[in-house]
Amino acid sequence: MNLPARFDHTFRVEVVIALVVFGLVALVFLGSILRSFTKRGQTASQKTSHNKTETLYVSIVAAVAAFLVVFSFTQNTSPHTKPAMTVKVTGFQWCWRFDYVGTGTSVTANCVDGHLPTLVLPTGEPIAFQVTSADVIHSMWIPYLRFKLFAYPDYVNTFETTLPKTGTWEGECAEFCGQYHFAMHFDLRAVTPAQFRSWLASHQGTKQ
Repeated sequence: MNLPARFDHTFRVEVVIALVVFGLVALVFLGSILRSFTKRGQTASQKTSHNKTETLYVSIVAAVAAFLVVFSFTQNTSPHTKPAMTVKVTGFQWCWRFDYVGTGTSVTANCVDGHLPTLVLPTGEPIAFQVTSADVIHSMWIPYLRFKLFAYPDYVNTFETTLPKTGTWEGECAEFCGQYHFAMHFDLRAVTPAQFRSWLASHQGTKQ
């Protein structure tokens, strides 16, 4: 499952669980208030605890919490697949460089004057990203993918995804990194595998 679909699915499941839990808590709360009113002449219960009820509550909460931990972990863990393409993403003050590993092809720009680099990738194929920084801490954020990853100097963060459809989306730096942080954008362009192979062949070994 690609990142947008995976995160949308996770969000929907967790929202449903949150609504169900909220509804149950509200019902129990209202029920407790109504039961607290005693009739004239009737003595209220003097019990200080309800062991069976409390055990049931704790068991339900523990089960829901365990499910959410396992579910969130599995949704954020990608199955290991051999990527069709690996891209090394390097953030620098104040733009991006995309190196297509094993091809000698690199795309970059300066961003400051509006000249943005375009990351071209194929649809329907697993893509591996290796994200790092050449100077300070940056953050690679692609809103369409619902994904953001820090770019640290002398360290490589990785993730994989599959682009489900063709299109062009904006990416940017989401970590304040200096004077021209506001200009640190790039374009992600997803094309068909055939179009990507044609683009790569025409840019083979080039550094833009």
